[in-house]
Amino acid sequence: MEATKPQYEVSIGKTLLGNWVEERQVSHLDNCPKSIKELHKLGHSNVLSQTEEKRTFETTCEVSYKPSEVKSCSRSGRRKELLEKQLYEKISSEIQEEMTPKSPPIDYTSTTKKDFSKEFECHAPKATMGHDVNAEMPLTFWHQNLNTVHGVTQTKQGKSPFKKNAAFSTPISESLDAQKPGDEWNF
Repeated sequence: MEATKPQYEVSIGKTLLGNWVEERQVSHLDNCPKSIKELHKLGHSNVLSQTEEKRTFETTCEVSYKPSEVKSCSRSGRRKELLEKQLYEKISSEIQEEMTPKSPPIDYTSTTKKDFSKEFECHAPKATMGHDVNAEMPLTFWHQNLNTVHGVTQTKQGKSPFKKNAAFSTPISESLDAQKPGDEWNF
């Protein structure tokens, strides 16, 4: 089937007159525009869509994101808005007071004022036992468990086992009469 030639000018130049294949294929769909300028501006009708509806020049972004229909003018008066706002604040503060417990009164007295006073009299506590801090060895875990702890060498001092001991550095000639390590030491 041979396509008919369009009734309007195909090209401004005459060189490509026989090469306008695409335009000849859709020539039966054209409504005979007046010039090439109108054809390029409006395009071929019924090529992309088969309906003759009026085209809307809206982008997909405009269609998807419409502005809200809330009008910029207020629906109530200024006084009513202020009264509503005041009532909301009053009710919310009352509810807030009910939900949060009241804090106890704050005592602003300083530690010095609370703990020290002019009426204070110093009384030294009475000793429960007669001990000399400088002469006696303190009671500690290691002192009480000296015989059960592994890896401890024998000690000569009965009451003070952790003081200085020169047994390791004493010459053999001076320690000939001393007891042997396995013997019982009597104090």
